[in-house]
Amino acid sequence: MLRDAHDGDLHLPMYSNSEGFLDFYIRPSGEAKESARLTIDANANGELAQHLIEIRSGDEPDEHMPLPPAKARWQPRRNARIRPGLELDECLTFDNEELLRRDYPPRPDPELVPAAFDAWRRAVSAPAAAVEPHVTPHPYADHTYETMNSVGLGEEESDNWSGFALASGAGTYDWVGGQWNVPGVAGIELNRRLTICSSWIGLDGNPGEDLVQAGTDTECTAGHFPGSHVPFAARTYRTWIVFIPIHTGEQVFTDFQTRPGDLIQCQVYIANEGGMPSLSGSAAVFYISNLTTGEYINFPVPRGSVSVRGGQAEWIMERPKINHIPTDLCNYGIARMTTPVAQRVDGAHVGYFGDDTRRISMVTDPQRLLSSVSALDTAAMEFTWHAFH
Repeated sequence: MLRDAHDGDLHLPMYSNSEGFLDFYIRPSGEAKESARLTIDANANGELAQHLIEIRSGDEPDEHMPLPPAKARWQPRRNARIRPGLELDECLTFDNEELLRRDYPPRPDPELVPAAFDAWRRAVSAPAAAVEPHVTPHPYADHTYETMNSVGLGEEESDNWSGFALASGAGTYDWVGGQWNVPGVAGIELNRRLTICSSWIGLDGNPGEDLVQAGTDTECTAGHFPGSHVPFAARTYRTWIVFIPIHTGEQVFTDFQTRPGDLIQCQVYIANEGGMPSLSGSAAVFYISNLTTGEYINFPVPRGSVSVRGGQAEWIMERPKINHIPTDLCNYGIARMTTPVAQRVDGAHVGYFGDDTRRISMVTDPQRLLSSVSALDTAAMEFTWHAFH
């Protein structure tokens, strides 16, 4: 947990990787003469420790405030398993069973959803490093939706979701895919509140039923340098999954690098481990690739006795809940999600826009618009931020 050592108002939960490294961002709005003192309250295997950080803000380096050392992106570990890139003829001739056996994600149909196939082909044509999934439960993030109100044909309002959903009834969808760039933060958020935006894809989500989803979070809080009016924003980013009711909140992949602007490609489906998508499968499978860093996770979660309805496929921008109360929505500005596609149980791939499409706007009472979505074309949607709360 990062917090302000002066007054404690700033607080931001963060996760280190398995080697103990944290990755977070501090962005000041201008120069400040005084130092801000931040404390990292660390908890590792029940052992508590504190680490003090002092930050100052200036336009020019000096002997007391030199330039920070150059830092490259983390590289895959030396013992990482590298999956080779596929040649074009392999992309076209390998069937999905062969692709799954070689640890590639299922292939979207090149004729039914050509944009999704092209994005998949670009992803699997490059070598990629498999990441051993280390999962840590987030202490509070909850992604279940608030009751939606129908405001017209195919139009709905929600207190915490915005985006598009295909809703066709139980037993329709067993796979969903999409990709997006991890949203950054537009400007300095001066209200000092914790703000979050979550980009994700998923299956189902009706109240009291299952919800299978994977996504990324952008989380931000703000502080001030002491004795000045210069604010700064502290931000962190993470990748997560949720399988309700097996999970009660986010399960964070602590070793999976996630930074603003990274291109994430994601698939969520139900299958037997290593098998083709099928609602009768024994696990929810989460396949997440960071195409910017060249890493991926292939992570099945056994479903036990949980029945996955497969009645809805979603592509969502959300403000998650803390103690059942939605957070303020992080100012993400404008964000896009591309190649949104779902698979029906008969194996046919469909785009996100059709007769059974619902467009969801994030609206609070009394009718304050927080986040909206629009269809750019059959292969892309655009989200627009309007207000914090």
